[in-house]
Amino acid sequence: MTSFAGVLDRAARHHGGAEALEARLAATPWTARTPDELRAVPDDRFLAEATRVIFQAGFDWAAIDRRWPDFEAAFEGFDPGR
Repeated sequence: MTSFAGVLDRAARHHGGAEALEARLAATPWTARTPDELRAVPDDRFLAEATRVIFQAGFDWAAIDRRWPDFEAAFEGFDPGR
């Protein structure tokens, strides 16, 4: 199994260096929010975004974005009550 340091190093190389990677991570919608802002996100949107991030971790982000409406439909709008 690859160590976290190895994964981080590979990501930094892929995204233009450690500083560029840090800037990209800091610009994500979830890391830029305060705890109160996160609590205000409806459960279905929180679940949808968590799912999107998980899928993007293993696949091409653009491919996930193109197919996102299909994910919304397949997961019934990410409604936790369903």
